[in-house]
Amino acid sequence: MARNKGDFRQTQKKKKDGKLVRIDDGGGASMDGICDDLLLEILLRLSDQRLAIQCSVVCKRWRMLIWSPQFVGAFKGKRPTTLVMQVGECMRIMLCGRKYCRPTDNVVYQKQLSSFTSYLNFIPEDGLMNIKACFNDLLLVERFRDERRKLYICNPFTRQWFLLPNLNLNPVSYYGEKFGLSCEEVPDSGNKLLFKYRVSIVYDHIKVANFRWKTRKWSRSYIGEGLSPLDGTDNLVSLNGNFYCIMTCSKTKTIIVVVFDPGRNKFVGRIELPKTDRFPPYVSTPPLDLSYPKFSLGVSEGRLRLAMVRPANPEKEEEEEQNYMWKVWENNNGSWSLVYNRACFPTWQDKPQIIYPDKIWFHPENGEVMFSISEIFQRVLCHNMREGTVEEILEILKRYDIVNFRGRSENQITSIQVTLSATGLPPFPFHLTRLIPPTPAPN
Repeated sequence: MARNKGDFRQTQKKKKDGKLVRIDDGGGASMDGICDDLLLEILLRLSDQRLAIQCSVVCKRWRMLIWSPQFVGAFKGKRPTTLVMQVGECMRIMLCGRKYCRPTDNVVYQKQLSSFTSYLNFIPEDGLMNIKACFNDLLLVERFRDERRKLYICNPFTRQWFLLPNLNLNPVSYYGEKFGLSCEEVPDSGNKLLFKYRVSIVYDHIKVANFRWKTRKWSRSYIGEGLSPLDGTDNLVSLNGNFYCIMTCSKTKTIIVVVFDPGRNKFVGRIELPKTDRFPPYVSTPPLDLSYPKFSLGVSEGRLRLAMVRPANPEKEEEEEQNYMWKVWENNNGSWSLVYNRACFPTWQDKPQIIYPDKIWFHPENGEVMFSISEIFQRVLCHNMREGTVEEILEILKRYDIVNFRGRSENQITSIQVTLSATGLPPFPFHLTRLIPPTPAPN
């Protein structure tokens, strides 16, 4: 049935939550005399991605332009990165400038959300939710209900989701899992943006579950003899279609970076860690003391990076008297080059920043910026490695940050785990727009 000019349609499934939008083909028709190049320049001046989505339903021509690779690449390049910080059941969403990441000076948009559901309420069912991995504007979300787990690939901006098949893992295997999410454009797909999605999970220290988009099924394999993920490190790092993970090798008693090809479902290479002073020559079980370095692997500005934080004076036992060295390397064709080598950061709020970080993250698009968190310090900090400055971007110890965190009481704040999804969320949503059914179309 054809729509007449001035008809209305509802944009949401629930009537009480929906909005009535007037359908008027005159808007698109009035620009028929404008060439595609000029119209593309006009659309590139839209202020945010949600407006772009709304404009894509004006007419067929606008939709083809807005979802074209030329528009997506240009629009994405002009927008800042979105950082999603999860603290228990709460998140903070920030759009920070590319050059700096200072909430007080350069934040375009900042909003504190009371719960996960207010940001990911389009995902069906109820239950606890956790971000397990992210890639560009995609999130891999874990949802628990009645001790049953479901995994979703979702796009918060287009409000689309895809439910992964049940993996049927023993809940005991959930501890220590490493997740990886990647998305690749299908070559020779013409004017359409077609993608294939991959998810890999390292579990039980020696096993890998790999979701193949072509078959929509999980396949399983083993990491390899003598290899095991290093405790305390982050998830799998996605770069150029491969996953990277810091592991220990029981044969050589060394720590290495292992390369996993999800397309072939096997490990295809290893990268030795850079040589540096006071570096552990071998490892069997990581000692539970401050003399053991803290490692982090990530991608910044499209390159694989490794960070190490270690005590400058391991012989000192008191943490309050300890200074720490930050070293950052960049990998190029298997070889490491030192990018930053800094001692303790300067005084912050009348206190030297000497707390040993529990986790470290890279800014996806600004190689000068890193993030850290300390359970003792109870804050997420932003470090400018070039200038040697540090700023607070999130305080953990607040009632709304720790309530309902997997049933833990407020007296157990020292055991809280924080997920900082700072590995990249460019704000233009395009990856999930081409998913085949049963994924719903964007609103």
